Amino acid sequence: MTVKLNLLFLYLILAYTLIRAETKFVGSHLTQNRKLPPNRLQKFHDKKISKFCKLSKLEHGNGTQNDDGFCSSTPQGEIPKSTHMPSTLILEPHNGATLKAHRSFTVKIKTERLTLGNFADPFIQYNLFSQTLDSNGFILGHLHLAVQRLHNLNSPPDPNVLAFFEGLGDSGEKGILTAVVDKLPPGIYRICTISASFSHQPLVMPEAKRGSQDDCIRITLE
Repeated sequence: MTVKLNLLFLYLILAYTLIRAETKFVGSHLTQNRKLPPNRLQKFHDKKISKFCKLSKLEHGNGTQNDDGFCSSTPQGEIPKSTHMPSTLILEPHNGATLKAHRSFTVKIKTERLTLGNFADPFIQYNLFSQTLDSNGFILGHLHLAVQRLHNLNSPPDPNVLAFFEGLGDSGEKGILTAVVDKLPPGIYRICTISASFSHQPLVMPEAKRGSQDDCIRITLE
């Protein structure tokens, strides 16, 4: 009986930990989901598999993140006109800044022409919605912040290795988003934004010849 109670107690702790972890990542973004007009955002996971994916050897996407890759039948969706393409700039810290290691620091990001605060649940709605524009023609989306340590300045970092990552699902203050980066050890770091539409796809633009929708800086912690 005691063993069963202990196992039940451990199970409850594990379940609570997983819920807290998901809440920390998604935060208030699930509330944002409910505010989106349902007739403008349509899921495609329950539609027929596209002809392309029928020929693919990859598993069909179902809203979860699959490390082995998958085939998506979700259409790209609505693409904004060139005057409505988003642009992002990291305001703080400044590129090339030197900060103290093992101390938290704040990153401030300014984004224009992207309707922030539209953040799908990344655990069950990943890549299920087509890119969608609001009534003014701007993409409904959000940003992520990725921090990576650069061990070799002549070699691109492994995208699977992160020093810090956060999904920024709120609408910000006048287009400015903030994130507090955890205490990191000494080193050179690359800080990048990753802009995305509602269900986390990279933004699709109307032109190939354009400026980047994202920004990156490098800082030194010592």
